[in-house]
Amino acid sequence: MIAVMMLSLAALLALPASGFAQIDLCDPVSPVFDGDPCDPLTGPYPMLPGLPLVLPEKGPNASWNDGPPVITTGLTGDVDLAVRVGFFPNESEVPPPAGSLENPNFLQYVAGGGGSSQGAPVVFTTFVTDGPGTLPYGAPLAGLETRPVAVFGYADLDGDGRIGPTDLDGSVDNELEAQEAIGHVGRQVGQIGIDRFSNQLAVRIGAPASIGGLRISLVAGMYTGDDPEQLWSNGTPIFTNWPFFPPLDPLAVVYLAEANPPDSSGPNILFYQPSGFLRPEPDTTDLVEAFALDAGGGNPSTDQYISLSGPAVGARLFRDVSPSSFTASSRLVVRPAPPVSGSVRKLVAPAGEVAVKTGRNVSFRLMPVDSLGNIADPGPSGVPARITAEGGLVILSPDADKNPFEETLNIDKARGQVIRIGTTGVEGRQRVTVYDPPPALPIGLDQALVFASASGEIDADDDGILDDGDGSGTIGDRSCVAADVLASAPCDDNCPDVVNPSQNDSDGDGQGNCCDGACVINDAEAGCMECPQAASRYRAVNTRARISLRPRDGIEADIVRVRALLRMEEGQTLKPDTEQVEVTLAEGDRLHYFVQLPGVFSIIDDRPTYEYIDEIGALGGVYHARLRTTRRGMRARIRARQIDLVTTEPGEVLANGLVLAVTVGDDTFTRHLKCANVNAAVRCLSAD
Repeated sequence: MIAVMMLSLAALLALPASGFAQIDLCDPVSPVFDGDPCDPLTGPYPMLPGLPLVLPEKGPNASWNDGPPVITTGLTGDVDLAVRVGFFPNESEVPPPAGSLENPNFLQYVAGGGGSSQGAPVVFTTFVTDGPGTLPYGAPLAGLETRPVAVFGYADLDGDGRIGPTDLDGSVDNELEAQEAIGHVGRQVGQIGIDRFSNQLAVRIGAPASIGGLRISLVAGMYTGDDPEQLWSNGTPIFTNWPFFPPLDPLAVVYLAEANPPDSSGPNILFYQPSGFLRPEPDTTDLVEAFALDAGGGNPSTDQYISLSGPAVGARLFRDVSPSSFTASSRLVVRPAPPVSGSVRKLVAPAGEVAVKTGRNVSFRLMPVDSLGNIADPGPSGVPARITAEGGLVILSPDADKNPFEETLNIDKARGQVIRIGTTGVEGRQRVTVYDPPPALPIGLDQALVFASASGEIDADDDGILDDGDGSGTIGDRSCVAADVLASAPCDDNCPDVVNPSQNDSDGDGQGNCCDGACVINDAEAGCMECPQAASRYRAVNTRARISLRPRDGIEADIVRVRALLRMEEGQTLKPDTEQVEVTLAEGDRLHYFVQLPGVFSIIDDRPTYEYIDEIGALGGVYHARLRTTRRGMRARIRARQIDLVTTEPGEVLANGLVLAVTVGDDTFTRHLKCANVNAAVRCLSAD
């Protein structure tokens, strides 16, 4: 929840003035700000049309997360920027938006464009405007030539006519509605000409015509400064309405190769960080409904159109998304779909991975899709598909051919076919695979992984974070963040195959820093000490280890001892020669111990063996290290002793355990260990 400070106009104007002369930044001011609230000390206020003044507590260059926003109810923004679907090169007034009384119809586009094999990009025009006045929607306004402008698209996924959380349809689906605001579906950037900017926006998400398609709203924002060296960000930004208040700090908007943009398929020039914008939570302020963007034509600054799925080209497995277990992220994975029965549209996500107790059944929906993965209406002849169940899984229904391990069927409706899978007697990870039917080549087009266990609890990388920690049955539908771990909140491992017990996710895409490339781009990102980057990574669950850390005060030497069996999976081999050996003990962003040892593996008894001996302990206090390959993997033993060798405190309890990473050349073995404090020493063991 977000706390809010409320100020009246009188209170704002009553703030004490400086005791010396100041330049009046409101005189003169760009004509686009005529009639807008302005502070002589800071210039025009950044505002959204129709909303009161909303500013971060620490001023216009601060992060929204620095404190509660200041809301001044006596100041209201007008329309300075408007975007319209269509090409309008010469109009002397801003056209009405789709869905309005003057323009009730919505244009329709097939999803795609931008290099895809279907559809076409939507054409748009963005106007700098003097705002509604004598004209219903204002007139184009010159004077801000060459200023950069960004246009984003957002989808009304649930079809309620608004984008973003709203309690008008109840509060159960607010997290799904938050997904509409957090995950944009397209973007384009450019420069204002004389008074407008026209271009195309590729949007790859759509919905079947049988459920009315998918409504997409276009929004825009731009800076108004006069310094191109600062991307014109030295002037107040102007916006259409958005489903949140965009970042005011340019560093939160301009892509500087510090993280992956939310939409990796689009241009990487402008984007926003989820932590950099303001989106009030429901029931916290009267602004919530105002931030829920009207996608029906009632907003004078934005416009909308209908995005339709392309022709059905195949079938894929999906599961219905549960509003109670879903977490929004900047990585948009859900798609609108017809319900199995009834008329209210559902949101579905690719089946991916599920966790289940052995003996319980699992249900999927096999649904027709277009070439971009959108749910699509099949043609008159339907969409043929063949599914197989492996590893003891059985197809319970449909079962027209009485073969429990294979079924060929034809999908003739967009709602697809419910597939029920039995798991009696199954243990471990098994597959359900979708193929094109013969005579097509037997190449799996899609698959769902079913993890069956006696308890239904799966922790594939054994880092202490369950893959389906929220117990919904779908792995990854409620991805963890670091705050969830600290609060012991139920959530799903955001890197289920990579050890990362801290669950840091800096860009909010639902994938942890250890597995979405963030640690490759910047190894100083939060939590990256837990997952050293390597060309080959061996599954953590195969590594067995024992660690002892004995930190001591004063001039007594700290002691580190590591014993581990670094196992490899079947078919993997390790043939070290001249390799560098690294040992890391980390807890989130805290490094407890690290050493990097040079050396050469020699052949002893036909097995590569590494040995390092240094009585002085010049490198990381190590006086003896030995790694020896065996048929079961590699046995490692490291002993170190030195004053102030570790950052661990005497008597400290490491409730979250430690991550051990042993790197041999470009191969890394990792394992999460549980720790206890015994006689002032931290002792950590792998679970098996």
